[in-house]
Amino acid sequence: MPTARFDRPVFLTAGGADEVVPVEVLERFADDLRTAGTEVEFVRHEHANHADLLAADGDAITSWAARILVAPAPSAPTADRARSWFSLLDATGDGYVTRDDYEAFALRLVQAFGQPPGSPAALAVRDGYRQLWRALAGRADISQDGRISESEFFAWIDGVGADDRFDDEIAPLARAVIALADNDDDGLLTAQELGRLLASCGLSTAHAHEVFADLDQDRNGSVDTGELVAAIRAFCLQPAAHQSGSWLFGTM
Repeated sequence: MPTARFDRPVFLTAGGADEVVPVEVLERFADDLRTAGTEVEFVRHEHANHADLLAADGDAITSWAARILVAPAPSAPTADRARSWFSLLDATGDGYVTRDDYEAFALRLVQAFGQPPGSPAALAVRDGYRQLWRALAGRADISQDGRISESEFFAWIDGVGADDRFDDEIAPLARAVIALADNDDDGLLTAQELGRLLASCGLSTAHAHEVFADLDQDRNGSVDTGELVAAIRAFCLQPAAHQSGSWLFGTM
């Protein structure tokens, strides 16, 4: 398992008598995940073997899942919330937003949808994310060191304007994502087409319906490039999990 920062909390349980996965291995893994910035809850059952763990931790797992899946209502950004917004864009967990983060977002999306990384559709998506990264870096990378710090990111957001041509630079990504799932090649995503794409990203049917309703601003039964551009822009300016474009950045 990779020890990069995961974009969601992780629950780990281990048995001191586990004959398949030694408890020491899981302890080191939990420590590595925390070091990378992942939120980890680790529970050790000293006398449990591999087969005992589910029974031993069933109630704890259920309680933990119920606790983290009940999301608070969106509220005004505090310092902590703003920091969490920034971390959603920092896929590699190194404290900066870089091109590598956008490469990770692209690969995550195309592989989740079952596209080989070198296919034309996948390459178009990856190029769209790269263009979005260049647009963001051109605006927010004040020090021009190839990475965006948290302070640079929020300085850009504070000064962003409506006519900054950012939408034009988001459009290639929006068009590539639509083409990825557009079965009839009409340049639009129906609820069924988008639902298939969202399902591959791990969204439930109910959540996919909610996302489609948010994206379909003109209520015509489809999502076009402009509507997806608006969602991507909204997430870039306020990268919160409740945003309808969050799934494009691995946040679901």
